[in-house]
Order: sequence, then C-alpha cells, then structure tokens
Amino acid sequence: AELVETEKPDLLAFSEHKLSEEKREACEATLLKLLPGYTAHWAVCTAKKGYSGVAILVKEGTAVLSTEVDQVEATLHEGRTLTVELEHCIAVAAYVPNSGQKLERLDYRIQSWDPALRAYLQQLEARKPVVLFGDLNVCHLDADIWNIEAKHIPKSAGCTPQERESFSTLLEGFDDCFRSLHAEAT
Repeated sequence: AELVETEKPDLLAFSEHKLSEEKREACEATLLKLLPGYTAHWAVCTAKKGYSGVAILVKEGTAVLSTEVDQVEATLHEGRTLTVELEHCIAVAAYVPNSGQKLERLDYRIQSWDPALRAYLQQLEARKPVVLFGDLNVCHLDADIWNIEAKHIPKSAGCTPQERESFSTLLEGFDDCFRSLHAEAT
C-alpha cells in the first residue's frame, strides 16, 4: 500500500498469483480494500489449480477499452497473459513459462511460446503502442545476472544461451525500457 501510495501507478501487475477462480473473488476484495481507487482484471489458470496467473490493477479514471486473457498459446489455459487496451496503448502482463529445473520446457519456451508472444505483440503493435511487463523469466544480458561467472548459469532456466537469444529476437523492433533508462544497472 505504501509503495502504491508513493508511486501512484496507473497500472500495477501481479505475476504468478496462483489463484483459482473460487479464491479470486475473496483475494480481489482484500486487495481492493488495501488499494482503493483501482479496478482488478484477472487471468486465472484453469488447467491446474494453484498454478500461474496474472492480474492487472488499473487506476480508476483510466479507461479500459477491452481485456483479453490467454491470447498467447491459448490452448494451455494457464492464465499467462492478460491484455488491457487503454486509450493510447495496449498493456500486456505476462508470466512467461519457466524452462524448469531440468530445462524440460526449454524447447517449448523457445520454439513455441516466445515466437507466439512475439507474433501477438507485433499484431497489437500494428494497432497501438504496446507495453509488455511481468515476469518474463529470462536474464537477457550479462548485467542481469548476479554471478555470471558461475558454471551452472548457462544451464539454468532463464539463463540459457537459447533463452537469452530468443529474448533478443522478441525485442527486435521494441525497446527494453528498463535498459533504456538504466543502461549501466547490474
């Protein structure tokens, strides 16, 4: 509540909330009591209870023209994307699939998810500017990794050369706002 009061964001996203549809209503009531002046929009995983999910809180007075859930790899039903169209832009909150401890989802991630996300963002960008935010599950640059010299890093989920390269491809034609504002941050 203190952070929201200080920053006064127009949009606030939560990734991996893990709520079932049954528990979402109670959580929403509690959350909006804590953060009055916002409306909540949800993507809930229906494939497996207690798994994934994203939410976006939108400051009251900000017109939401439309919302869409799970437009990337919709057949998963994992509540991994929530798209909110506003007057001047489209915001996409994403909880990108993790490749897993044994990298069992690595091929899926780089061969299916990332290309589908990129195609979706490009489709939206043809209509309005797009902002992608959330848990993207990747350490894109060396500066994003605390212990880059560690031998296990290239074999760790989110840090593999394949994921980092795939994220570079995802960013083609888009700006990494964090890096633009904080180029030297590590």
